[in-house]
Amino acid sequence: MPLTTVIITHYNHPRPMLDRAIVSVVKQAVRPDLYILKDKRKDHPYLSWYCAVADHVNTPYVAILHDDDWYEPTFIEQAEALLKQGAGYVFTDAKIHFPDDSERLNLSLSPDSSGFWDYQLVESKLFGMPYCISPSCCVFRTEDVLRSLIPGGVPCPFDSKVLAGPDALLTLLPLLWRDNVGVIGEPLSNFTAHAGSVTIDAMGDAAKNNDLLRCYLLAKRFYRACKDTYSG
Repeated sequence: MPLTTVIITHYNHPRPMLDRAIVSVVKQAVRPDLYILKDKRKDHPYLSWYCAVADHVNTPYVAILHDDDWYEPTFIEQAEALLKQGAGYVFTDAKIHFPDDSERLNLSLSPDSSGFWDYQLVESKLFGMPYCISPSCCVFRTEDVLRSLIPGGVPCPFDSKVLAGPDALLTLLPLLWRDNVGVIGEPLSNFTAHAGSVTIDAMGDAAKNNDLLRCYLLAKRFYRACKDTYSG
């Protein structure tokens, strides 16, 4: 029985990108379940994520893979090993692939080796970066995703053009009830730099970038408010 379900969120990216994502899931060393979400909720895609997890995931772990990203073959295997040891969730770094065939690492907090970081270290690193860890780099506990993406409670500005912010809560809110996070010491996820990529595209557009940063700042403020409530 699989322990992980991978939800591929399919928007309007070219079919070859979706096919590449599917192949990367099928070729995992440890085979997960797979559900392809044809997401038509352009107003708020995170509600579609929530419904997909609630209605179609029967495994203890879940990963959300954007259709323009893909995994290395041992990602699920290495993530499950850390989750079985008690990690709240697991993340890896990603390689960004550019049209000129160059590549670079995505995160500014790349771990040197696999293991565990306590929640305070993860919190400090997440607040020290302008964006967030992409869900395509993570495997979560299913129950935590359902707690973190609550319909009607996701703090995303309605005037946002990038519809970002709640994705940051997937890596922030579990820190309220989990002691540590699993980290994989090698990049096992891959991103493509292209015009339709929300984060990468925004980096080259000042207005979009400011909108993106505003959304993530709001998500972090929401986390702080939740933390104050928990500690109070």
